[in-house]
Amino acid sequence: MRLYVISSPLQLINAIEARERFPHSGEDVLIYIYRKQADLDAVSGILDTQWTDIKYFSLSAFTRLFYPLLLRRLLEVNTIDRVYIGYPYNIRAHVANVCDVETWLLDDGTFTLWLNEELSKASSVLWKPRSVADRILGRRVDLFYLNNIVFFTTYDIQTPQSQLVVRNDFSRIKSQITEKPAGEEVLFIGTPVEGRMLPSLE
Repeated sequence: MRLYVISSPLQLINAIEARERFPHSGEDVLIYIYRKQADLDAVSGILDTQWTDIKYFSLSAFTRLFYPLLLRRLLEVNTIDRVYIGYPYNIRAHVANVCDVETWLLDDGTFTLWLNEELSKASSVLWKPRSVADRILGRRVDLFYLNNIVFFTTYDIQTPQSQLVVRNDFSRIKSQITEKPAGEEVLFIGTPVEGRMLPSLE
């Protein structure tokens, strides 16, 4: 089984790209972490039927504390041979550490560039130890696994510890777009831009 843990439309698009580019004979299970209904709405048009299973993980005060317990059955019962994560912290770090298999980091926009820079710093915030609460609750959230991460990214980056970089050329989404007639619509992928980079939707 391959496990994908994502929390944004961009991460989902990258997960689909990885799933299609590296097919295998096992199951593809998606965990979508969300906070609000708007987060679910944002991916509803992107989700397809090619996932073996989709598990929705709602973030709340309870789940933030006890996700090791909530995820234990999924992580222990299944034989997981690769993990794809869209963000390296918290729940995703726990999944990567518990599974202890090849872990791929799905491109998360310019955060990927920042993370790659931080990996080269001995005193980076990435290397802080687990807190007492993390240890008591069984949250395995240290980030040392990033030293062996595989980057699946569109960026041309040089990694500090010779981590593998696999280029994402977005071939799947490009093939879907080229099948549609040309129009006047523009597709923005990533951080919401309305109100920041654009004055309005128009």
